[in-house]
Amino acid sequence: MLGPVFPEGDRVELRVTEREDLDLLQRVRTDPELRIPMTFTEPQTREQVEEFYENTVSADSGDSNFVVCVDGEPVGEANLFRVEADRGEIAYWLDRDERGEGYATEAVSLLLDYAFDTRGLHRVVARVVNFDEASHALLKRLRIRRGGATPGTRLPARRVPRRVALRSSARGTRRATGERNRNRPTRRRALA
Repeated sequence: MLGPVFPEGDRVELRVTEREDLDLLQRVRTDPELRIPMTFTEPQTREQVEEFYENTVSADSGDSNFVVCVDGEPVGEANLFRVEADRGEIAYWLDRDERGEGYATEAVSLLLDYAFDTRGLHRVVARVVNFDEASHALLKRLRIRRGGATPGTRLPARRVPRRVALRSSARGTRRATGERNRNRPTRRRALA
């Protein structure tokens, strides 16, 4: 049985990732067009993906893993992870045939609403490789500011992941650091 639909938008729904989604999870870890921007440096076997599912997706770690669906069909992932206190990190991807339709923008918007409104987070970051222009454009459309480079990465220089901190939502309630309190000064430092 497929996971329940959680956040739902006009054209996209996010449903909880289930064991039946292992083929989808393996796709991002084997297809170079998907895995390199997601910073998976090596392809993974089915056994490695199953281990990832058991230790990460199905674990009670505070992470939220969703399959992005359009017309009930899975087309990608949107995840909130590394949640600590009032902070978290997001990652997302779509199949190449589904790109350019606004599905990723809607899925990430739903994920951010979930992170801020449901989970009560005050700051969320996303790692985006320098050459992933589509992700940079998506984050810019959602009014997300670009942060500094993450130190210690092993990818070639043109593939250095960047962290991005949230600035505002469509409702304009979030500040440059993703904080909701309008009276606090904005901190403009790169994330470590």
